[in-house]
Amino acid sequence: MSASALWILAALAAAQEPGRFELRFEGNQSFGERELRRAAVNDLADLERLGYRRVFVDDAAFAMETYYRSQGFPFAVVEWREEPGTGVPTAVFQVEEGPRTLLEDIAVEGNTFLSDTQIHAFLRSEEDWLSRYFIASRVYGAPAAIRAAYRAEGWQEVQVERPEVELSADRSAARVSLRITEGVQYRIMQVNVPASEHVPARERERLVEEFRGRPYLPRRAFELQARLQHLYAEAGYAQSSVRVETAAGPAPGEVVLDATVEAGPRVRIGRILVQGNDDTRGGFIRSRVQLQEGEIYSSEAETESFRALYRTGLFRRVDLRLQGEGEVQDVVVEVEEAPSREIEFAPGYGSYEQLRAEMAFRDHNLFGSGKTGALELGASFVGETAELRYTDPWFLGSDLQFDLPFYHRRREEPSFTRNENGFSLLLTQQWQTHLTVAGGYTLRYSDVSDVDVTAQAQDLDEDVRIGSLSTETRHDTRNDLFNPNAGHLGTLRIEYGDQALGGQLGFARVEAAYSRYQELWDGTVVAASVRTGVITPLHDTDQIPLQERFFNGGENTVRSFEESELGPKDAFGEPVGGEVINVLNLELRQRLAGNLYGATFFDYGNVGLEFENYFDDFRSGVGVGVRYLLPVGAVRLDAAWNPDPRPDEEGFQLHLTVGMVF
Repeated sequence: MSASALWILAALAAAQEPGRFELRFEGNQSFGERELRRAAVNDLADLERLGYRRVFVDDAAFAMETYYRSQGFPFAVVEWREEPGTGVPTAVFQVEEGPRTLLEDIAVEGNTFLSDTQIHAFLRSEEDWLSRYFIASRVYGAPAAIRAAYRAEGWQEVQVERPEVELSADRSAARVSLRITEGVQYRIMQVNVPASEHVPARERERLVEEFRGRPYLPRRAFELQARLQHLYAEAGYAQSSVRVETAAGPAPGEVVLDATVEAGPRVRIGRILVQGNDDTRGGFIRSRVQLQEGEIYSSEAETESFRALYRTGLFRRVDLRLQGEGEVQDVVVEVEEAPSREIEFAPGYGSYEQLRAEMAFRDHNLFGSGKTGALELGASFVGETAELRYTDPWFLGSDLQFDLPFYHRRREEPSFTRNENGFSLLLTQQWQTHLTVAGGYTLRYSDVSDVDVTAQAQDLDEDVRIGSLSTETRHDTRNDLFNPNAGHLGTLRIEYGDQALGGQLGFARVEAAYSRYQELWDGTVVAASVRTGVITPLHDTDQIPLQERFFNGGENTVRSFEESELGPKDAFGEPVGGEVINVLNLELRQRLAGNLYGATFFDYGNVGLEFENYFDDFRSGVGVGVRYLLPVGAVRLDAAWNPDPRPDEEGFQLHLTVGMVF
């Protein structure tokens, strides 16, 4: 391992040990030390991260005691003391469990609306296996929950008394009695909304039917008021005044809602006035506003204008308001701009690339247009990248994003050096919150140099111009970009190259990947990923050049191999890649302390010379690793073993890098 890698590990170790201490447990019979530690995981994490402090130990003891009581030990007490003479701070948690108390019987009086079974559900644990135990917080918290359930159904005068608890002599069983006085159920029996030429009769009738017959709650009058104001505002009456009064009906429990409306003028938009913009063009801001000059005012259009302006990311604050009186009023859009220029520097490390660094200069409000210009640079010991990118997030006034990147990439692979120079024209559409579809055209010059393969493989050494059309679909529900514990990420990319597109290579490439993350319990996550790819020559192309082929092995694929060393090789053992790739990764990730995680993993994959070799020669790897989470990602150290090494392969690999495998 290089000196820089050892320095990173030493720095992490120093950061991980703010001060040594020990924790011991006495008197715990029903729950082991590991379960009690899990119950106080947040407080113990503070101890690990900030060092030994009495307040954290106090909080941990309280968390353990609360856990005992939530599991049916209502008399459990967890105290702690410091153990002297141990050389390091030592806290001893002393547990007095007491009996585990069964909830033997529940007697309910006075309930007619909610059944006994429904009432029992408020007093017993929601977990089936715990429902037979007496949990004091659940029992004594039940009256408030029962009252809320009754009032949500119109029983505004309901009274629920504090439960009475009778314990057996040895406190191993409890009997609970509960008295309920229901009162009268209130229900909306009549809704009076005046007919108006300003609001379609169908919308008014639908609103009346929505409220008629519903259980009465005090907020119903405010709900009706807000809905009426919205209906009038959608029709252009932005300054309507609505009052809703509540009256008693002829029978007990009947409620009447009476609404009166003063519509005011129907507003037509005059001018769109922009204020507060120093760098952003007024024309761009107006293009994001859905209210247009000469059109009738709409509250929906105003709400969407707020969203559209905030989505640009250019403003800290946005305020839209009408200005003036009468039937023609101006819309004032007042903004407070946020910084739009940024400089980003991201150092990193990889077992193959070793030290690497990326730097980016971005202006998200290029010439005040709301468009982005970016220069991104990257370098490592085995290559460099440079990209100049122009992005229009609202291409031709639509929701399509247009990207025009010009790029240079050079990377030294184990058996050759790859060089690419080109540009792309890309369109991206965000269809849903999690679904993105992109497509476009690419023209790039792809050449290879410093080729180490033998004469048999020299015909793979080809410099080509590639013109292609591609599409990519991406569905992402992960809850965290760097360390997810829920959700999935799926991608499908299809690329077609042809001489008619300005290139010299005919081919079809399909790549698909799917990753899934599932938390088993707090701090333990199982993660799985499968990746596959196929590229095949088309038309006059006989074979795929070396630099366009798939390679497998290394820190982000099958970790029991060095970079690109899994798969077909020439006579001297140099990798030549293939037209097919498969990678399967399984990981069990466990939080150890604070931001430190451990992992066990299994990798499985292959590279096939041609499509006919899709299922041939799979190789595996097993291993363990540690990860330390930083704001920019995880520093990852993985040790991988090859279960069945061949004569030209090593049986063990160690990878140190920044970022998760998937």
